[in-house]
Amino acid sequence: MKDPLLGILMRMARGHLQNRHGWRHRMVGLMFRHYPGLINCRTFESFLMDYHEGTLAEPSRKRFERHLAMCGLCRASYQGYVRSIEIGKRLFETETGPLPEEVPSELVGAVVSAMRAKE
Repeated sequence: MKDPLLGILMRMARGHLQNRHGWRHRMVGLMFRHYPGLINCRTFESFLMDYHEGTLAEPSRKRFERHLAMCGLCRASYQGYVRSIEIGKRLFETETGPLPEEVPSELVGAVVSAMRAKE
């Protein structure tokens, strides 16, 4: 038998995809935090690196994956995280040569600024 509260929560979660600061997101986050087996977006973000590296414990991994399936904002955040890591790895494959085309110029500017600030 399907849990009716979980169904309501999932419908609300679909509606909060556009705004992390609106009332709907806060309400869904509150429900995620208190519903057994779910986590909120802040906890999701704290699990991100461990999940990607495969070191997240089984119960937390299941909660993470459940949240990933339900929350479009966190799904987009995770996809961006994975993409950033892939680009970073490609940047360090060779020390010289052109940057890959998909490297955003804002990222290059931020790295150059950070390097200059350290000098």
